[in-house]
Amino acid sequence: MEIIEIKNIDFKGVGKNSVEKRNNLRMQIVLLFAKEQPGTGNKEKASRYEYIFEDIYYNNDKYNIYIDRPANLHNRI
Repeated sequence: MEIIEIKNIDFKGVGKNSVEKRNNLRMQIVLLFAKEQPGTGNKEKASRYEYIFEDIYYNNDKYNIYIDRPANLHNRI
């Protein structure tokens, strides 16, 4: 698994309204995903990435806000 820390990237966007800022954030994340190198198969041979966006400290413990790739599929019935 490749771990990519992107905590220092400005994800606040450049737009004046919140919709424009959210769209900018989504596009930056999609562009990061587009740079991933493919694996050579599935299961153990699949490429895996972890993007760490932020560290959170709570009661002297450190937690990360992150996205795992590939994402888990949750089917709803």
